[in-house]
Amino acid sequence: MEMELAGRADEAMEEFVVDVENTAPYSPLAEAEKAQWVAHCIYRVPARIKNLEAGPHVYKPHTVSIGPFHHGDPELVPMEGHKHRALQHVARRAGKTAGDFIAAMEEVAEQLESAYMDLGDDWRGDKRGCFLQVMVTDGCFLLEIMRTAAGENVQDYAVNDPVFGPHGQQYTVPCIREDMHKVENQLPLLVLKRIVDVESKKKSVNEVNMMVLEFMSSSSGSFSTKAADQVLGLHPLDICRQSKLFDSYMEVLPPSSTPGSNDGVSSRFSAVKLYKAGIKFARSNPCILEEIEFDSRRGLLTMPYLEVDDTTEHMLLNMMAFEYLHVTATYGVTRYVLFMEEIIKSAKDVKRLRKEGMVRNNVGPDEEVARMFNRLTKNVIDDPLHNVLQQMDDYLGHLFRRQVNKCWGHFVHTYFHKPLRT
Repeated sequence: MEMELAGRADEAMEEFVVDVENTAPYSPLAEAEKAQWVAHCIYRVPARIKNLEAGPHVYKPHTVSIGPFHHGDPELVPMEGHKHRALQHVARRAGKTAGDFIAAMEEVAEQLESAYMDLGDDWRGDKRGCFLQVMVTDGCFLLEIMRTAAGENVQDYAVNDPVFGPHGQQYTVPCIREDMHKVENQLPLLVLKRIVDVESKKKSVNEVNMMVLEFMSSSSGSFSTKAADQVLGLHPLDICRQSKLFDSYMEVLPPSSTPGSNDGVSSRFSAVKLYKAGIKFARSNPCILEEIEFDSRRGLLTMPYLEVDDTTEHMLLNMMAFEYLHVTATYGVTRYVLFMEEIIKSAKDVKRLRKEGMVRNNVGPDEEVARMFNRLTKNVIDDPLHNVLQQMDDYLGHLFRRQVNKCWGHFVHTYFHKPLRT
């Protein structure tokens, strides 16, 4: 018996060695892996991030599962019936069958599967049918939620419908919108595009992007429409993030663009200290988080207006997690958050920024906003818009030297303006 087991072990080892050796050093393996990483855009958040102070609940949906990662979670099951109702309404209104939508997803099934990193075997191969059903059902649900929220002429729902009626718009839709910001709870926008094509509505890529942007903007302040003018977004969180940045992605991540240290910046200044030093504040474009500049000639710091509400922390954390996980994503949101943490050290700084019209606090005491930015930056690699901090550091250093020279001049003029007499 022992010899038989040893023989099987040897055979397995030989197969392993042959399999590895058959992969030539310069085979297409690297290219295949590169294509695989490019295709991924929806991720499970690693434990090292979930276990930080904010906690794992920040990245999990609490009302509805979107996509496969949280499908079947017990607390989210009650929404499944409403998803199927949405599919029925979409199909009936378009004069199509569920099979028509499944067939449309089948044509891009591999692309949709590849979007999810670490998609389990429960959704692949013989189980692909379950995966496609989730794509169609969740896609129809999101479309109906966005359509009713936008006031489109969708009249085949009862006035007392708990999700798609007026009551749902007030109480349920805000929770669904918040779940659409969760990095683990995403659906490729390709799904929405395929569904509207089957409906024969033939919306353009820009129209699909804009529909999602307008829905997401209802709870998170102003959005730039720049993202809607580009290619089809990856998913709702992606198109939301794109709308807040100048540059969302890069082809190759150069070393100089990777977050690093702040060598050369010798000081940090809170909003109160900046104000006391004579620096003025002004609003920049509220849609673009990266639009933070310092004018050393006028001593003027321009930055986007920020409205903080109950959804702000979760939205920023999920965008930061996406930037951490998606290889070609820039660090625009992360750098913005790090910059804000630099100038907000206490409730006094929040109060000063409120008085300057730079921040609106809808979450309670100013201390809550200060603590929020402190939590957001725990264990984050430090690179908070280095050039802006450097400019302010140089400016304040120049002011300090000028004040010292002025004081010294006053001292000399007062006590040494006449020669000493002996």
